[in-house]
Amino acid sequence: MDDALAAHDLNAPQYSVLEAIQNNPGATNADLAREALVTAQTMGGIVQALELANCVERVPGEARRISNRLTRTGADILRRARRDVQKLERDMVDGIDKSKLESFSKTLSAMTDKLRASESA
Repeated sequence: MDDALAAHDLNAPQYSVLEAIQNNPGATNADLAREALVTAQTMGGIVQALELANCVERVPGEARRISNRLTRTGADILRRARRDVQKLERDMVDGIDKSKLESFSKTLSAMTDKLRASESA
């Protein structure tokens, strides 16, 4: 995935953050870190790099809350990168039995749910 994203000057964590911000405009770094299961410090570095690349803007809000929003540049890069990632995903699963993919997807979802539950405990 990093190879496909390199053409867009992104890596996989940066791409994931752009997707998360697009799906949740106004998310804070803490929101994004919880979603990605990384530390706030790690997320801060990812968001800072995206801000320097003019992909994300930080917007002050209530009670010291700073939200993240995609810039027009960020949205354009994400749209182009998404096409390459989706092609990669299609190629990756091409020829694999659909029922096996569904089972695998359910297993991954259950594992992610367990990780999130243990993080909040």
